[in-house]
Amino acid sequence: IANNNMTGSLPDFASSLPELRTLDLSNQKEIGNGFEGHISASISTIRFLSELNLANNRLTSSIPPEISDLSQLRFLNLSSNELSKGIPSNYWLKIEVVDLSENKLDGRIPVDLGELTNTLIFLDGNANISLPAPLSLCSVDGFDLVNNPDFCPSERNFLADFYVSAKGAEWTENFGWNDPYLNYCNWLGVSCNEMDNVIALELSNNGLSGKLSASIGNLSSLENLDLSDNDIKGSIPSDISLLSNLSRLRLSFNGFTGTAPLELENLNQLELLHLHGNRISGVMPTVAVASDLGESSFISDCGVPTEFDEPLICGSCTMCCNSLSDCNPTEKTRIQRKEFSGYTE
Repeated sequence: IANNNMTGSLPDFASSLPELRTLDLSNQKEIGNGFEGHISASISTIRFLSELNLANNRLTSSIPPEISDLSQLRFLNLSSNELSKGIPSNYWLKIEVVDLSENKLDGRIPVDLGELTNTLIFLDGNANISLPAPLSLCSVDGFDLVNNPDFCPSERNFLADFYVSAKGAEWTENFGWNDPYLNYCNWLGVSCNEMDNVIALELSNNGLSGKLSASIGNLSSLENLDLSDNDIKGSIPSDISLLSNLSRLRLSFNGFTGTAPLELENLNQLELLHLHGNRISGVMPTVAVASDLGESSFISDCGVPTEFDEPLICGSCTMCCNSLSDCNPTEKTRIQRKEFSGYTE
């Protein structure tokens, strides 16, 4: 009975129609004033109710928390009313649509909304909702504000991907990384500039494992990445070359394998590059490390003896380490000592 110019308070359907399956009283104010007043908590006793649509009326007060007791509810639309106070939590996981948009709701978005991974969730148009949305909710494709940077900052999402890939739950310390609301700039090891862009990620010797997520390449303002002395395995993602502002990259003493990505040559701002203590093989890319750090500016496992059939080749390294954990400065050729750039023997 939607679109029927009904007015007044909502009837007590729990008493008159306790076996109701669908209740659609939406769009009454399209023609007249629509229903007013509050939604009674007794509606939660209509145990077989699967669809509740009260959108586009003039309902006020809060949404009764008892609405979460409707275990058969699949569709909930309370949009375009004047409902206020907090957003209810503890929805059943089988619910398909939760539309609370265009109201006057406030407070934090409940964390458990992030558990509704297959649900369409609409919250836009509630100006007083606290920012940001819970981290887990920003991974739900059906959340209408998932692309709104105020609710779901993109760099927080990239860091969350990094955390999962590096098995963050097993880190020695992970302060803030599990907090659904804390600003990511206050997470352990994260530093930001005044625009909340991540400029440093420093998590050396902190029990990281797993793999290095390619999403790290999306932290476009990153200047310092130090993940040394951990147990990260797999290959170094080529996406790291997208970090055009990177000046310090320390991935030493992990379990990286394969070849170093050729795209590292694109990192023109590098002042320090430490890749030793891994199992990187083949040929290192030619990286022009512009630094006053001298012999310690570019280090890899290019020394001998080596654990590989063929030693790692690195023409631009300033120091080579070997399988005995000895590290020695590389010797320049006569022409390189004359500072003829771009020449190798």
